[in-house]
Amino acid sequence: MAVRSVTLSIGVPVRNGARWIEAALRSILDQDFTDIEVLVRDNASDDDTVAICERVARDDPRVAVARNDVNVGGAGNYNLVFEAARGKYFKWAAHDDLCAPGFFSRCVAALEADEACVVAFPRTRYIDEDDQLLRDSNPGLSIVDDDAATRALRLLDLADQSDDVWMSIFGVFRSKALAATPRIATHVASDQTLLFELVFAGKFCEIDEPLFVRRLHPETSMIKAATPQRLATWFDPKHGRRVVMPMWDLWREMRRVLEQQDLDARARRRVRARLRKRFLRMAPALAGEVKKAAGQLLVRGRRSS
Repeated sequence: MAVRSVTLSIGVPVRNGARWIEAALRSILDQDFTDIEVLVRDNASDDDTVAICERVARDDPRVAVARNDVNVGGAGNYNLVFEAARGKYFKWAAHDDLCAPGFFSRCVAALEADEACVVAFPRTRYIDEDDQLLRDSNPGLSIVDDDAATRALRLLDLADQSDDVWMSIFGVFRSKALAATPRIATHVASDQTLLFELVFAGKFCEIDEPLFVRRLHPETSMIKAATPQRLATWFDPKHGRRVVMPMWDLWREMRRVLEQQDLDARARRRVRARLRKRFLRMAPALAGEVKKAAGQLLVRGRRSS
């Protein structure tokens, strides 16, 4: 029997998300756009996450639940849900976030309307663990210039203003555009590297409504895993106790992405200079990473001697 195709695949990577996962799934399944598949990938949880997801799946055949026997890291799990997707379009959905009504239909319509658009995303509404509103993202995050270098420059400009533009990682992607990238890498903030690569491929189209609900709470991965070492281990447990310098890794990877683009020399210089300017502003943090890494290596050297 032929496998039925779907328009939109929703990938839900989760680890120990029992508190929030059912609400997240309900917000996905209750959308007015129904031609979807929901691919839940549990990353070796040791709470009730799997049982909750399987209960939801029994009531809705659009939901499929898979489980990793071992923790493959946040990056690995995000990539596994995309690799299983069949949709023309794809969206990552975190287990503790919500999709407001109309999210999918508005984003799919934007992608259908413009073949040059690689991701459509709504504005973000930030809430706390008690569903209380913290703030809405500012409007004006579309990146729709025809010129690839100009789009990259605008992305970097927007990123200097706030982190709101990075929330486009939870928008709806054109699957073929996402498939042409390495997806989520194992270095910290690799979602930013991915978006930097995609902005050369096409437009970022913002929906001017706060339809993405981002929950900020003490258990959020980027809050709970606040130290560089913990952040790196969240992305990939193989980092273990290896000394990491996340900002330096991000600088290196963004430079790598830039050098791989098919740009003329002048355009490449413009983006390279803008990228350098962005990281020079972070000089204190970069210097701090070097100092901390040197200290870690010194301590380990003393312990091993």
